[in-house]
Amino acid sequence: MSSLGTQFSGQYATLYWNFAHDLSLSMFIFEIGLFGTLLILLLHWMLLRDAFYVMRRDSGLLGALAPGYIGAWVTTTVGLVYVTVHTFESLSFMFWFFSG
Repeated sequence: MSSLGTQFSGQYATLYWNFAHDLSLSMFIFEIGLFGTLLILLLHWMLLRDAFYVMRRDSGLLGALAPGYIGAWVTTTVGLVYVTVHTFESLSFMFWFFSG
């Protein structure tokens, strides 16, 4: 049941899969643990801080795009709680492309 493949599924995968497969946040907890999930949330927080910094400091094109990125950040981060955002390749690729 692991997203890495069946060879990485443990003995409790069938028992807990009903709790993990619907939400990104719960899947992260089951796959990489609480510490890994906290690191993902920390990364999202750092991206938000960078977007606010660019929005305040840059008067050019990047400063104009920063509020739009903040909206995309809110959508993606809040989406972690409601759907499996990380499995949508198109959304995930664009979010992480603009995050870099």
